[in-house]
Amino acid sequence: GKGGVGKHNGLIENTRKLGYILDKEDEAEEFCDWYESWLNQIKERTDGLSEDEKPRVYTEWHQDYRFLKGRHHQICTLAGGIDLLDDLPTHHGYVDPEWVIEKNPDIIIIARNAGFSGGYGTDDPSMMKAIRDGVLNRPELANVAAVKNDRVYVETAALTNGPRTIMAIAYHAKWYHPDLFDDIDPLAIHQEYLDRFQHLDFNVYEHGVF
Repeated sequence: GKGGVGKHNGLIENTRKLGYILDKEDEAEEFCDWYESWLNQIKERTDGLSEDEKPRVYTEWHQDYRFLKGRHHQICTLAGGIDLLDDLPTHHGYVDPEWVIEKNPDIIIIARNAGFSGGYGTDDPSMMKAIRDGVLNRPELANVAAVKNDRVYVETAALTNGPRTIMAIAYHAKWYHPDLFDDIDPLAIHQEYLDRFQHLDFNVYEHGVF
């Protein structure tokens, strides 16, 4: 459900079904336990936050002032943020810069398809950095809190769907509440996922841009 863990319950339920169909129930259960343990660790901390302690988050999808409502809602909520896109009447489209200025987000997230920046296929962060610099240098946003406080983040969509969503939630939690999540390392969660469940020889500390 909205603000809950509905999408993640769906992931868990489908994983268990798949495990049953493929006669891999133990493996499916191991993954579900792992996923839920991280989700619950994060949720236990953010559940204790008051509304005043939660940053107001504006998420831009792919290009200047484009939004896609819903895709990031649960990530934002579970990580302890307030999703400003909730206030918009339509599901997708473009917002006026004046809307962003008026909302004055504490945090701006730029979500990009993996093919355009970052992901597993590149070790070069320069495109992601250029996207971030572009937002920080938008003259109309100069007085917005997120820009003034350098709290603009770019992420690859490779982490915002399916089983990898737990890594996105961990990143958002650290961005929103760095002190509260000082001990959680999204890269370590990512590496454990690739080692234990994907059996891939891929070191996220050395390769990929996320």
